[in-house]
Amino acid sequence: MPAHIQAAHKRPTSPWLILGFFTLAYALAYLDRQVLTLLIEPIRHSVGLSDTQLGLLQGGAFAICFALGGVPLGWLVDNGNRVRVASGCIAVWSIATGFTGLGTTYAQLLAARSATAVAEAGCSPAAISVFADVFAPRQLPRATAIYMSAPYIGGGAALFLGGLALHGFEQSGGLVLPLAGHLEPWQAVFVVLALPGLLLALLMLLLLREPPRLGSGAASVRQTSLRETVRFIARESGHLPGYFLAYACILAALFSLLTWYPALAVRAGYGEAAAVGRPLGLAFMVCGIAGTLGAQWIVGKVADQDVLPRVLRIARWMTLAVGALALAQWSTASFMPSLACYALAILATSVLTSIMPIPLQVGVPNRMRGRVTGLFLLSVNLVGVTLGTALIGAISDAFGGSAAALAAAMAGVIVACSAAAFLFLRRAARRLPPPATIPPLTTKASNEAS
Repeated sequence: MPAHIQAAHKRPTSPWLILGFFTLAYALAYLDRQVLTLLIEPIRHSVGLSDTQLGLLQGGAFAICFALGGVPLGWLVDNGNRVRVASGCIAVWSIATGFTGLGTTYAQLLAARSATAVAEAGCSPAAISVFADVFAPRQLPRATAIYMSAPYIGGGAALFLGGLALHGFEQSGGLVLPLAGHLEPWQAVFVVLALPGLLLALLMLLLLREPPRLGSGAASVRQTSLRETVRFIARESGHLPGYFLAYACILAALFSLLTWYPALAVRAGYGEAAAVGRPLGLAFMVCGIAGTLGAQWIVGKVADQDVLPRVLRIARWMTLAVGALALAQWSTASFMPSLACYALAILATSVLTSIMPIPLQVGVPNRMRGRVTGLFLLSVNLVGVTLGTALIGAISDAFGGSAAALAAAMAGVIVACSAAAFLFLRRAARRLPPPATIPPLTTKASNEAS
């Protein structure tokens, strides 16, 4: 092979192209994940499920499998080709999303959603690890903000495009597929949404190259054990245990809102699922993107060693805003004020999720990033996503499952979680290492930015 062709083949992929692909992958993950929230009422009537079962389907089953998948996939991220790991995960969760549309029983839906969750757990560990190798620490807030806008792009598309697709399939009477036969409208939506991910997985394999792992020289090459990673989190980092607990509470509040508000809007008489999906999708997308991109401006241009204190301070005040908005939403009796509270809560939580990965990137050794992220996902999902959504479903069922019961359950859980998150974030901030001891990441991007 000629030398110039070999050089072109080995040329590293642009950091911004890498960011673009991973952001699109994360958006598709949330599209496949969050479309279920729009289809809750059609599924409830079709399969005959209670709110407790729906809470487990949306939260418990998904979150437990997502959390458990994060650790082994984090190990693959630390020790393998991160681009290939991500591509494989995208293909698997897309296939599982399609099988969700073929489910006709609660057990089949649980199995398909569990497979989706396990595969989606590999996306963020791979992305966070790669970004820390191609972006300087001072560039990470911008790159992270772009990446963390993906859930709001995907979640908004799930509500908006999912609503349009549901309406179209309702008008046509569903979808007929070879072997599978006739599919109800909600089933057809799942099947159609599985297709983009399969295309993206193929394109990532063809167009992206694995970036070199950079960091602390020989120390980064030595393999680290899971025990060493846990010891680093529990003893050496100081702030990470409180940070993990805080974000478990934050995600409990966020997913309580995302999971149950579309169902609340339908039960309160604001419209059918296909109708409420459009304004909710637009609000989710616009406010989510504004918050994630605005988070970079809120964090500001600070020195590398000052990033962590600033991030934790901003996060504390955003959690209080989320709790206040949950109370305001509970007190409203019409759609527009309720929608405004929903939109502002999404704005605040998008700031939180945008800055969430930064403490997992700054000051964490290269060969631990995948597993630290995997353990982070394990802890916050087992406690956060599982607890909030399941608890709301159980409380709603206990009080009759009406719109008023669901609204009260949502407000109580979100306010409690926001208050707990504030306290844990304050604890984490008090245990930060001195700024001078936070090592800068030694990366090519860091050197170029200097």
